[in-house]
Amino acid sequence: MCPADAARTDRAGVDRYDTPAPRRPFTPGPVDLARPPGSSRSPRSPRELMVTLWYPARPTHGRARAPWLPPEAAALYKQKVDQQLHTSLDPVDLPLTHAYANAAVEESGRGLPVVLFSPGYRAQRAPGTALVEDLASRGHAVVTIDHTHESGIVEFPGGRLGPGRQPARPTRTSRRRCGSGRTTPGSCRTSWPA
Repeated sequence: MCPADAARTDRAGVDRYDTPAPRRPFTPGPVDLARPPGSSRSPRSPRELMVTLWYPARPTHGRARAPWLPPEAAALYKQKVDQQLHTSLDPVDLPLTHAYANAAVEESGRGLPVVLFSPGYRAQRAPGTALVEDLASRGHAVVTIDHTHESGIVEFPGGRLGPGRQPARPTRTSRRRCGSGRTTPGSCRTSWPA
């Protein structure tokens, strides 16, 4: 969210802050692509991935803007922030994106450069939405990934949540191996709980 942008009131007494708008010729369009279990192997088990493809879209007259987070993930996000800040986010609506879900791709007659946006450990892709939208508005296809069990909150189609289960920090054993200066290829892997 960008507090520098003016807040709007969409419903009585509730503020919504907007993310920065892309400033390029194309309107971004996202489409969600859930990868089924078994399509990715993790150290712990086969897992499902939530992937969204962002792309330059055709004009989207009459379509609704896509939400910053899907409904169940938004509710859990607000609950977690409420607990961390010890204050209620009830008077704040999460932002909408500047993108239009499932809009038709703007055809340019040439391929699009592809960017992979994979957030770091424990991070979600949502905080990078303004950057991703800007890249799509410049004519890039951007693939974003929420890593199940590693991202704080992952929502799959139909509202099913896959909350993070990773430890807060790498274990003492992995820190000792990685911090010793005597590492070998593959020796700095994090030890995951079962």
